[in-house]
Amino acid sequence: MKLQEMLTHWSAAAPNIRTILTASFLFYGGQFATAYFSLYLSAGVGMSVTEIGFAVSLFGASGVIGAWLSDLAIGRLGYMKALVIGQAISGVILVVLAYLSDPVLFILVSCVLFVIRALYRPALTVCVNSECPTDSQNVVYAMFMSISSLGLAFATAVGGWLLTHHITYILIAESVFAALTGFFILAFSRAKSARSDTPGNVGRKFKVPTGMPELRFLLICVAAFLLELSTGQTSFAIPIYSVNELGFSPQTLGIVIAIIEILFFVTAVPLNSMFRRVKPLHVAVAATICVSLGQFLVPFGDTPLLAVLCRVPYIVGLTLAFPAIVVLATSGYDADAQLRNTSLFYSAIAAGELMAGIVGGWIYGSFSGAVLWNFSALAALICAFLLFFTNSFKSKLVSTEAR
Repeated sequence: MKLQEMLTHWSAAAPNIRTILTASFLFYGGQFATAYFSLYLSAGVGMSVTEIGFAVSLFGASGVIGAWLSDLAIGRLGYMKALVIGQAISGVILVVLAYLSDPVLFILVSCVLFVIRALYRPALTVCVNSECPTDSQNVVYAMFMSISSLGLAFATAVGGWLLTHHITYILIAESVFAALTGFFILAFSRAKSARSDTPGNVGRKFKVPTGMPELRFLLICVAAFLLELSTGQTSFAIPIYSVNELGFSPQTLGIVIAIIEILFFVTAVPLNSMFRRVKPLHVAVAATICVSLGQFLVPFGDTPLLAVLCRVPYIVGLTLAFPAIVVLATSGYDADAQLRNTSLFYSAIAAGELMAGIVGGWIYGSFSGAVLWNFSALAALICAFLLFFTNSFKSKLVSTEAR
């Protein structure tokens, strides 16, 4: 895609969407310590891989709680106020963490941080559903992935350097970026939705429906859970696997991850624009198969160059899968049902993160890294099958709505 086309998508987005997308760079770009928590717990605290998996699972459980509570926070405050307050609390927690030396207290306070941070993506989704036409939502989510990947590339490169040379300042630096994110959203958010046909008021109170979601939506949530179970091994196991079994230094690993995140940044919007007219379900199925291939190839990346090349199918797949699955899960409902579905959808993703730590830690500790990557590939394949299976519910859903 040409730069002019990317700028066209950007200028067409509503002001609040542009605000949150820009803030995403600060939000993810400031996560210097978060990207290296597994290495910190291994080298700094002396925990085993299985124990680290349990700690990561606690962070995942915190994410489940945060995603589940997101509809309450967004419904009462509106998505912009919820984000600003959340970033302010995160900044304070990070300062507290910087002065904690007890490992148990560190993990418990970190869990609170992950509860707060789980609010960000649901708030973004509610904003997109409120202020963006359905046929353009996948491109907006692609821009989010692109910008957040650029931020993560910055965070991993700087975080790797801080971890090696100035570890005492890494959490303070992260707290500064949390504060900057909150101030940016507060300064540039608009009071009302840019779309006159949606009740997307920033401060609007939602009424979450109490009925049971449809089976098709629940299957999509299960598929999202499996995809996160697969991709969650990337953040949990790759740092330890790369350092302990492939022999990468933390700084080399940081550079490799930064390059991978830059590839996410470069490819996200062009790929999603290319497949914009393709049905989201078809894109999601093909993309998750690519993710499966990418996970299978991880053990073959035993040099920095091969590590990057073996991640290309994963990058292409995840770049297309996430926007398509979010659109499948949250579009086509009224505003209140969208909020409920968004909360449940991201709860399923957070539950996948939770199980990724538990299952991944057990497989890695009991067998090997190669077995773990084969398991991850299988989980992504099952995700693709479930997504394909949801197609059989489409005609029933449409006919029900028509009646």
